[in-house]
Amino acid sequence: MYASLRKGQAERRSSVEVIPAHQKTQGPHRIPESLSPAVYRKSIYPENGTPKLSDIKQGALGSCGLLAMLGAAVHRDPEIIKRLISPVASGFSVNFSGGPEIVSPVFPTGGSGLWLYAQADAPWVAILEKAVAKRESQLKDEPPSYSSIHGVQAWKLAELFGWKARVYFKRAADEVSRLMMEASQKGEFMVASWEDPRGRHARAILHEKVDGDTVGIYDPHGKEEVIPFAEFAARKDLILVCVAAS
Repeated sequence: MYASLRKGQAERRSSVEVIPAHQKTQGPHRIPESLSPAVYRKSIYPENGTPKLSDIKQGALGSCGLLAMLGAAVHRDPEIIKRLISPVASGFSVNFSGGPEIVSPVFPTGGSGLWLYAQADAPWVAILEKAVAKRESQLKDEPPSYSSIHGVQAWKLAELFGWKARVYFKRAADEVSRLMMEASQKGEFMVASWEDPRGRHARAILHEKVDGDTVGIYDPHGKEEVIPFAEFAARKDLILVCVAAS
């Protein structure tokens, strides 16, 4: 019943365009609308037409939960991301489990001309961030705004894509190791979050760098690193999310 209600709300309000939140927009930044769908496809995935982890660059929005999840997904299998976006006459259609969301190729910019939110290196990230913000605004019955995804954790957004997420809070180190190894073997992707000076912040887990001794992580602000597993698992505020894409 809840899923049907969410779908109905999304369908009724899908024509509402998202507006920026938190910062004033000085002007739009457009992906050229004269491009054909085939060229659109090439332009939003700048690396040989394939999305990749390093495309993820978080901007001035607390969307780390979403971006870490997208980063973990694209690192596991780029096709997961490519199945989500289709070019249409008015911009892009994003395939959610409750029906498609159409977004125009217009994104908020600051006074310097730089994109405010997901950065412009690879527009597929900005397209998905905008579509999720629209859909979440609709489901919350709020005016369309990027603020709808500010601070929202990954597992709360996985349902939009029809992905199944399992969430683990404050587990012992040996159980964290077992859960991560099992998820990696199943072909799932993972996100972990913990508190730092910025507040709770999510990172993508690099599945091939989980070996019981170390953990590879990618911060959505663009930093990749490998840390000792003991340091990772000892965090008392650690939240681990394992996601299976349908």
